[in-house]
Amino acid sequence: MHCLWTREFQPIAALLKAWLVPFDILRLDQQHIDASYLFGRSGKVRYGVVIWLADLSSYEGHNFETFSEAVQSGTSLLVVKSRFLHPVLEQLLGLKFRETYTAVDPLRVTQMHFIHRPCLSGSLAWEQSIVSMDFFLPTDKYRHCTHN
Repeated sequence: MHCLWTREFQPIAALLKAWLVPFDILRLDQQHIDASYLFGRSGKVRYGVVIWLADLSSYEGHNFETFSEAVQSGTSLLVVKSRFLHPVLEQLLGLKFRETYTAVDPLRVTQMHFIHRPCLSGSLAWEQSIVSMDFFLPTDKYRHCTHN
């Protein structure tokens, strides 16, 4: 497996499993997504949401027409990090990718919380499981998380 698969996909899959959310994995580097994946026999969309974790190299040369139809028919699209480098994805999201940006300030926890307690106790590697996901915690909503 590619290192991005382990670093970014596994925490999200674990979270979905912990929440008992059923999900399918569609590997764009191994299969071409067509109508049979995204629509049922009745013509209704199969998925309520697609969580996009694919890198450009895994979907170059793919036809996005069916995927675009699924999104327009009601499938929600959630893109993790800055992975919408294809013009169709930009159009579906209504966004234009400018450049990658990674904050250099480390995340500092000032108050214990059940969500990050396993990270601080050593049962999860803080840098690998949380910070590398590039989540942004606005300090006005989450006062226990501040920047140094």
